[in-house]
Amino acid sequence: MRAGVLAAAAFLAAVWPHAAGADEAGCQLPPALGQQYSWSPGGQVTVYIDPNFSAGAISEVEAGIGAWENAGGSGVHFEFSVEYGRAHVPPSGTMGVVPDATSSGSAGENRLTSGGNRLDHAQIVIDTSQVYTADVFRRVAIHETAAATDRK
Repeated sequence: MRAGVLAAAAFLAAVWPHAAGADEAGCQLPPALGQQYSWSPGGQVTVYIDPNFSAGAISEVEAGIGAWENAGGSGVHFEFSVEYGRAHVPPSGTMGVVPDATSSGSAGENRLTSGGNRLDHAQIVIDTSQVYTADVFRRVAIHETAAATDRK
């Protein structure tokens, strides 16, 4: 498990230049939560993005999540759709991205729902009162996606 965390941290540091342990807001790198909170290897995940984000923010969220495409040989593939309803209530096998306040007060957080053996669905919440530049949208999306895609 520790090797998986170290590998994920190394990969994240490579794709997220400011992630040498924490971002500007002090958020620590996501922990490895285990197989039950990761996407199935080779899986296809549809990501529903709330249309209330600006066009620039949507583009950066897509780029950030896309950075995890096939991370660590996982074979996970992300497809994107801008849709309000499914972003807020993601169906099985999907991930939603919504603008909202986080329960922790951080710039972003993920809400993962296990289906028992693997991740069933996920939601990334981005607090737009704290995240308002394109590069920060991308970094938050990379960071919050890491928890579900960094291991086989």
